[in-house]
Amino acid sequence: MRNFFLALVVAAFSPLALADEAKIRQAVEGKLGGVKVDGVQATPVPGIFEVRFQSGDGPQIIYSDAQGSFLFTGHLIDIRNDRDLTEERLQKITAIEFNSLPLELALKIQRGNGRRVLAMFTDPYCPYCRRFEQTLQQIDDTTVYVFMFPVIRPDAADHSRAVWCSKDRVKAWQELAVGEKAKVPAAGANCANPVDKVLELGRSLRVKSTPTLFFANGERLEGGLQLAPMRAKLDDVARQIAQLNAIAEKANKPGNEEEKRLETANNRYRAAVELHGQLSITVAELQAKKDDLEKKGHQLRKSVRDYGNDIIKNKKLASDLRDYEQFGAFFNSLQVKTCPSCSHDVVKEMVLQETRDGSCRLCSHDVPLQTVEPGTYATQIATLEDRVTKLVSQQYFLQVELEQVIIDFKGAGTDLQQKQNSLASVSLTTHYNEVETAKRLVDTKPVTFDWVKHIAESTRLGVLQSDLTKELAALAVPAAPTSSRQDELTRQIE
Repeated sequence: MRNFFLALVVAAFSPLALADEAKIRQAVEGKLGGVKVDGVQATPVPGIFEVRFQSGDGPQIIYSDAQGSFLFTGHLIDIRNDRDLTEERLQKITAIEFNSLPLELALKIQRGNGRRVLAMFTDPYCPYCRRFEQTLQQIDDTTVYVFMFPVIRPDAADHSRAVWCSKDRVKAWQELAVGEKAKVPAAGANCANPVDKVLELGRSLRVKSTPTLFFANGERLEGGLQLAPMRAKLDDVARQIAQLNAIAEKANKPGNEEEKRLETANNRYRAAVELHGQLSITVAELQAKKDDLEKKGHQLRKSVRDYGNDIIKNKKLASDLRDYEQFGAFFNSLQVKTCPSCSHDVVKEMVLQETRDGSCRLCSHDVPLQTVEPGTYATQIATLEDRVTKLVSQQYFLQVELEQVIIDFKGAGTDLQQKQNSLASVSLTTHYNEVETAKRLVDTKPVTFDWVKHIAESTRLGVLQSDLTKELAALAVPAAPTSSRQDELTRQIE
């Protein structure tokens, strides 16, 4: 289907290869004060090219020769077929998505089965609108959505509001806007009504005159039509919509294995992407947990070492004081004393040498000795021993916590490795390739609903020259081979 569509595009655009599009764009944009050209394409007239651009009044069309040396304004008329080609193109490029209209803001007038659908911006005091609505009443099986657009006499906008406030809105509207004489509704205009929203909507859609019509295929028409051409136009649009609906139904009916396979592949791919994302988050969380445990383990090891050093230090202090107590008891006349001249520990020296000589062995300075009473350091020794006991207890609990952290760290590493293995097993590339294969199978089918909509949209925007009915009839043509030029043109269109 895609190849066939590309073939249509190449056929429609091949004359453009003979034009110097860059020169045409440069000439138009320079001549018209820097406007941006939206597109250039061939017309049915050899050597004449359509140039589209936007102005304050909406999309505009002018014409140029192949080199951009001459510009033409006005309408291109097909005399043989009595067609205004310019107006047809403007209708296509100003078309809208009909389903995007807020139909809840409009009056709905249905006649017969309502299969031919039309939306209309109209003013109750527009004489052309009045005559056109009288014409519409002669066409059966229609559904007309009337957007009340009171711009001719803004001071009478309350008449439209009163229509909305009436018990029978359709009757009130027809008496105001369709009859030979306007009959203002008796209802007040103070109820909640959409008139202001419709005025804003009309401005956003560049509605510049009344009546402005929007057909079900999105085409716009400013002004009404006579009875016969209006009936023909509605019939033509209804056939287009019916054909699209029929093709859509065929493309979407049960048993369409290619679409089912594509849907299954898409579901698998989406599930794989979701699982990949969840596993990626889990792996990241486990890695963070492992890093935190490792950091905590280092801190606990350092704390255990620091407590051990404190225990050794305090034990030594207690041992030294106990030694001094013993020295004091043994040498009752001695007191722990250092040499005031050289700070040498005289008492310890005396103890080691078992002498009571009061002179310093290093500097020979006389050191006056005093007695040391038993129990002088008992309080300090008890405090140090109590501190050692507490330090040993705290070190024990830190050691227990460290052992648990080591166990948790190993467990986190195991979990992390398992999730990393699971993540590596989720092959997004495999699922993506499965989707692409399914897409190619779908693209080889004669028609799918998405491509029908694409063709309809392209036609509505004026990308292709032929009308929709001819394109739909041509859908049975075998697929044409693709080319790099076709791919390039498709990218430009998209």
